[in-house]
Amino acid sequence: MITNFQCARMLARDFNSVPYVAPSTYYVSLSSTPYQLDGTGGTEPVGTNYGRLAISANTIDFTTPINNEVTNKNLLMFPKATSTWGTAITEVGIYDSLTGGNLLFAVRLPHSHSVPIESVFMIHVGELRIRMVE
Repeated sequence: MITNFQCARMLARDFNSVPYVAPSTYYVSLSSTPYQLDGTGGTEPVGTNYGRLAISANTIDFTTPINNEVTNKNLLMFPKATSTWGTAITEVGIYDSLTGGNLLFAVRLPHSHSVPIESVFMIHVGELRIRMVE
């Protein structure tokens, strides 16, 4: 899902000549609740050692667009959970900032995943699918 915020920036760039420079680094969040088009929703884990994961915007980390979609080319691994990260993770958010910031994209995971203590949450190659058309 592309959020209203991101869609408006891209449309303003393309049709109103408003400059827009895409982030060189995106920040991947985890959520146990759905994100909404307006950028709200989403519940990030509160367990210790959780933080958004930085990923570079390049062709090493993301595929080139195919059928209006890009995916992650590498395994994404969050730090080891030093406490339980709450309820099952069902979605991933893509932000422009390590904390706070703007939600740009949201992706529903194919399966929910619990993150118990001493485990590592992983997003496998191709699992982070960012689509421009729903």
